Amino acid sequence: MEATTLPVPLDVARQIAKGAAVRMYGRLRGQVPFEDLEAEAWVGLLRCVPRFDESRSKFETYAGTKSYFHLLDWIRDQSFLPRLEQVKVRAGLAQAPQFRSLSTVLAEDNRPQMLGETIGADDASLRQVDDADQVEWILSTLKPMDAAIARFYFLGGLTMRATAEEVGLSESRISQRVCKLVARLRERFGVA
Repeated sequence: MEATTLPVPLDVARQIAKGAAVRMYGRLRGQVPFEDLEAEAWVGLLRCVPRFDESRSKFETYAGTKSYFHLLDWIRDQSFLPRLEQVKVRAGLAQAPQFRSLSTVLAEDNRPQMLGETIGADDASLRQVDDADQVEWILSTLKPMDAAIARFYFLGGLTMRATAEEVGLSESRISQRVCKLVARLRERFGVA
């Protein structure tokens, strides 16, 4: 690995990394130790040095932004939940999953199981695959704009505002189309 020189003094570079760590620490409300954030911001700063171009911006601005976004990526990599699920948990719309170890599960169930009880049981994930196929078939019968709205709003879990931004319509127009879409699907498939 070849050595790269910092375009600013070392103490200025440390302040840039510390500034990114302070911003992230405030955003996380202390959930991650500050020292970890500062160390990871420093890594982000060092990674951006070889790609820095003096003709495009000042190093302080470039490195501060790169360090902050490196921290965002690092935080996301630390989580076992997908980003949409993290948002739902923070908003109180879902509960964080609770994982139990295999030994705990085996200790709870002391009776021996027959092989037929564990193999060939009804698989819920298989039903989800069938449901997903049916949903895709239903969406294929819709107009392209209605299918896109349904994907973003119902399947993607986006708000009407976010759906409107994705498809390029107003929020009120999305609301109208969703109401009409639901009424049409209920009529078509006989759901009350």
